[in-house]
Amino acid sequence: MDTVASTTNDRSYYVWGGILLALSIVARLFVYPVISGDYTTSISHWMNALGSPGLSAFKTPFSDYAPLYLYLLKFLTLIPIYELFSIKTLSLVFDVILGLMAIALVKKQQGKVWSKPKLFFLFSLIFVIPTVLLNSSAWAQADSIYTAFILMSLYFIIEDKPLWASILFSVSLSFKLQAVFFLPVLIGYLMMKKRNLLYLLWIPIIYVITIIPAWLGGGSFFQLLTIYARQSSEFQALSLSAPSIFSFIDQNALSAGASTALSYIGIILALIIAAWIVWKMLRIQRQRPLTAEELVLISLLSVLALPFFLPHMHERYFYLADVFAVVYAFMLSRRWYLPVLIVGASLFSYMTFLSSSIPLFGPLIVNEAFMGIAMAIALVSLILNVSRIKAV
Repeated sequence: MDTVASTTNDRSYYVWGGILLALSIVARLFVYPVISGDYTTSISHWMNALGSPGLSAFKTPFSDYAPLYLYLLKFLTLIPIYELFSIKTLSLVFDVILGLMAIALVKKQQGKVWSKPKLFFLFSLIFVIPTVLLNSSAWAQADSIYTAFILMSLYFIIEDKPLWASILFSVSLSFKLQAVFFLPVLIGYLMMKKRNLLYLLWIPIIYVITIIPAWLGGGSFFQLLTIYARQSSEFQALSLSAPSIFSFIDQNALSAGASTALSYIGIILALIIAAWIVWKMLRIQRQRPLTAEELVLISLLSVLALPFFLPHMHERYFYLADVFAVVYAFMLSRRWYLPVLIVGASLFSYMTFLSSSIPLFGPLIVNEAFMGIAMAIALVSLILNVSRIKAV
């Protein structure tokens, strides 16, 4: 009788997952026609430039994004579909991959066997995360692409395959610089075996490989090589609507010197917590392998803490944390409050930008300090949880 009841309860996850999936699809259809400011001022111009023959567009710098993503946009210019929809659909495909990779990760959790209905429910949860939905289907952004490769990298860390973990991280970083928030986890894993840090050489190797087509198309090799260096210096504000430690500061009241000093303090704090993550992983792994659940927890701390402390962060830079928070809470349901805090703060940070394209979001704009408090509470909880992981 207990088995029958359990099977019946499990099947209810199909119902709830189906409801979430349907709501997500309806919401996506609603926002698909939305033209965001980023599309108007940047992406649409990139598409126009990429409409030129071959990769000749790279002769003149036209984008601050790494070439790997621009190659995908070039491919989209060859498809006779409304460009806004094709761009959003590309990101939507990776939304699906995010859900599939989330399933792959939770299936690695020790001591648990997940039923198909529950895994379908997880897929639906990932697909309906508000920031995931809005990022691809409203904003026409591509954060799901680099995030999908980070999840793949973590999967191969759990599988103890350092080569594939490093290559997939390198691909992610070749799409977006924000992949670096996961780097402490990769370093902590690779340092456990002699010479494994050499796998980090895949980062420059793969990036150089990805810029070669653009270089052959006429682009400046140096300009392509240093895209991220210029990208990181584009914005001088301590925070650009990001729910970070700088949410509590009135940036307009700061002198240039004070702003610079606070930037360095934020960088130092980020480096300290990154070093602590590496140290904690090494300390545990000397005694035993980290479990999948522990690796997801540590990854969540890394991808939340670094953008929280680093200066010049945008609201979208907590995208990785949004996804990891849902995966971790699914693995350990009593941590349900983490995605509520993290995704909630991340979502409300979107409102300032998206309200210009979706007026319904105007009333949802809240003071950045409230979002910063939510992220700070989640961060303290994560630090405490990671510190409690025992080596034996």
